[in-house]
Amino acid sequence: MLLAYSFALLALGPTLIELLLFRLELQDVRLLGFYALPFGIGIGANFVTMPVLVGRCFGQLHFSRIMGLLMSGFAAGIIIGIPGAGFVFDRTGSYEWVFIAAGSGFLCAMTLCLFVRPNAIPTSG
Repeated sequence: MLLAYSFALLALGPTLIELLLFRLELQDVRLLGFYALPFGIGIGANFVTMPVLVGRCFGQLHFSRIMGLLMSGFAAGIIIGIPGAGFVFDRTGSYEWVFIAAGSGFLCAMTLCLFVRPNAIPTSG
């Protein structure tokens, strides 16, 4: 459940940027704190809770393999996401769709986390 909350915080950051910068057209740089605070807490909570949850779900035998796959997925997202955001900006002149996509992706991750059942799989061997 805590991992779902961390994804909710991660979704809150881009959602607030979308609302404040693009919908309300507020242009004060101090408003980035409304993005940074929930996003930073969400990232921290995510990187602390995910290994614990993976360990509780899959045990020691498969822990490193699954964490490696998860971290490879994060790396691929970063490698594709950063130039992808630039591509979207070049085509549209705005990062609005990037923030919408990021917030939506985090909300999907949050929803999927609600279906995870720790200790449902025997962790021995």
